[in-house]
Amino acid sequence: MLYKIIFSVLTDKGLERVRTHIPYPIYVGLLTFTLAIPIITTIFVLNGSIPTFSLKQLISVFFAIIFFSLLVGGVLALFLGLLMLLGKLSGYKPYEYNWVNIDEFTAETIGDKIKGLSEKLGFETCWYEKKLGYVSVRGLELESNSSFHQADNFPIRLVYTIKRQKTGLVNCKLKLETRTITLWDTGETKRLGNLGGYFVNNKLLPNE
Repeated sequence: MLYKIIFSVLTDKGLERVRTHIPYPIYVGLLTFTLAIPIITTIFVLNGSIPTFSLKQLISVFFAIIFFSLLVGGVLALFLGLLMLLGKLSGYKPYEYNWVNIDEFTAETIGDKIKGLSEKLGFETCWYEKKLGYVSVRGLELESNSSFHQADNFPIRLVYTIKRQKTGLVNCKLKLETRTITLWDTGETKRLGNLGGYFVNNKLLPNE
């Protein structure tokens, strides 16, 4: 039951835009902290550790529950952060491409083009706002099959953002990344680069 709750939150397409702003280790840590609160509270109740009448003791137990929940979430976030660092040290990095100081119409046209091309490659739209950007994912179903994935077939997140400048022009960024953690770069960076080249230059290598 708990696994299903965690998995449903981690793979909820409605939360995909939120995840683009929060590093994966922190996101999982916050989720773990949130779920740990009722679990640890239940443990305290079953052990008879929650007082009925003493407000001072009740406050102490409350802070203890928060502390242990933060500890569990923090330790997990730290562990995942170290794994992410290992992946970066191996050479993994997301694909990024920037358009600088272009007009709003061109930015929106690029966004529509990327959206259309990505859908042809099997990306599913998670969020789309013509004047703000676009978020989509591919291979989300793979996360239910295995915790580990090969470099030629792994869940991918695509993010296209539009940011307006005071000059009236806009800056845009295309970002392609793995949805979770790359423990060691075995070809993920190259594959993301190939896909990025397709979206930017309409050049796609075989089997992408």
